Amino acid sequence: MDKAAEGWLVYQLTGSKILLGVIAAAGTAPMILFSFWGGSIADRVPKRSILVVTQSCSMCLAFIEAYLVWSGLVRPWQIVVLASLGGVVMAFDMPARQAFVIEMTSREDLMNAISLNSSIFNGARLVGPAAAGIIIARVGMAPCFLIDGLSFLAVIGGLLMMNPPRRAPTARTGSTFRHAIGGLVFVRHNRRVFTLLRLFSVVGIFGWSYSVLMPAYARDVLHVNADGYGMLMSAGG
Repeated sequence: MDKAAEGWLVYQLTGSKILLGVIAAAGTAPMILFSFWGGSIADRVPKRSILVVTQSCSMCLAFIEAYLVWSGLVRPWQIVVLASLGGVVMAFDMPARQAFVIEMTSREDLMNAISLNSSIFNGARLVGPAAAGIIIARVGMAPCFLIDGLSFLAVIGGLLMMNPPRRAPTARTGSTFRHAIGGLVFVRHNRRVFTLLRLFSVVGIFGWSYSVLMPAYARDVLHVNADGYGMLMSAGG
């Protein structure tokens, strides 16, 4: 809901396709820069603690964006800043969240857990944008960001109620930078992981980027309103 509403908001404010790309880059660049450190920290700090912090930060960003839109004070540069901060948060959230799946389940159930996680992720991609399109058309954009912020309360509550098995943190073998470089060296010398990473890079750069220009395509080419835009975004899920 958040990403669908954000793209529509930016194009409604500016009509600029370049700015759509700038905001997408602002949200992605910090993930590329800081994910190495995010993964290193996830090895050394309890993952649930990291997730509680990152999810709380994401909740605050959603509430700030909801207030800016509701008050009419929102400006494009503010969206760029919020997208950048969201990218920084995700750089630490994603490594911890993906690794935490392993800690939540046994090795025998790991494949089922990964499949369930993937189903939920794509289910959210299916339902979220469609709901955002309907809400934007009927009520406005601010409720999309507000509902997104409120949804984090359930996630944070779920994390706090968990009682995962205690695991000893990885012993410090050097600086965080050296630890991150060690991960890159491992990837480079593991043919299977390196192949998966290259495939993911191609899909991420040339495949998923279609969604960046979807607001412009929906409005200027297909001439649909927010409802139609939400359905187009949901089709990817």
